[in-house]
Amino acid sequence: MNNLLGAPAYSDFQIRAKYFDNQSKWVMNENINYIPYKYFSYKENLGDVLDAGGGTGFLSYYLTKKIPASSITIVDASMNMLQRAKQRIPHAIIINSSIESYCNINSQVFDTILARQIFHYVDDVDKVIVMLKEKLKDSGLLYVGQFVVPDIDSDRWHEEFIKKISKNRKRSFTIDHFLNLFTKNGMCINKLEIVDYEEDIRSFYKRRTNDIFSYKELLEASKRSLNDNVIKNLKIRITDENLFFTVQFCHLILSKK
Repeated sequence: MNNLLGAPAYSDFQIRAKYFDNQSKWVMNENINYIPYKYFSYKENLGDVLDAGGGTGFLSYYLTKKIPASSITIVDASMNMLQRAKQRIPHAIIINSSIESYCNINSQVFDTILARQIFHYVDDVDKVIVMLKEKLKDSGLLYVGQFVVPDIDSDRWHEEFIKKISKNRKRSFTIDHFLNLFTKNGMCINKLEIVDYEEDIRSFYKRRTNDIFSYKELLEASKRSLNDNVIKNLKIRITDENLFFTVQFCHLILSKK
């Protein structure tokens, strides 16, 4: 297997698979999952579905319980994550591969592609967008879900924080930067919705993959790197033992231009 995330990240997700859905509470969040369903609810059938970096398969499961699909293919670098996906959707085709490797060797095209929370992990965002576009039928739709932040100051703070927490996250995105990545690579934004989602440092620390900092050190470093603009735009709340911040979950429906 040519691994999407590299050996450290692959090992991390192998270990995290058992607890992933509970630790990453957004995965099963009804407000987050309802929006892609709303986008697709006019369809009688989702056709052939590719869940790119689909992990434990919850989004595919959620959507196809409500809207039938002709087939479901879930691609992920972690076999442990895929085994949980297979338990959820026994008839799904599971592919233990990076999305880049899968797109390079598989000729199938899809009516519906799902790509949720993958773009902060991949090495080359532009390359992956182009690959997904090429896997999409001319009449197909790509759903993207990704956490973003509102401005450059917030992006710097957020990226510094997540890189301290995780060996695997390579970047953060402002909303403008994220949207531009798709339009410059030949995608048309058909629908866009952004919803607030509050995170906190303690919850992130519990699912860390780095042990560089103690929790106290991480909390204090995060406080020190704040400025007034970040405090305002990320709606920062500070308690004695925690720091809460609000990011946005960006929902996109895209088609080929």
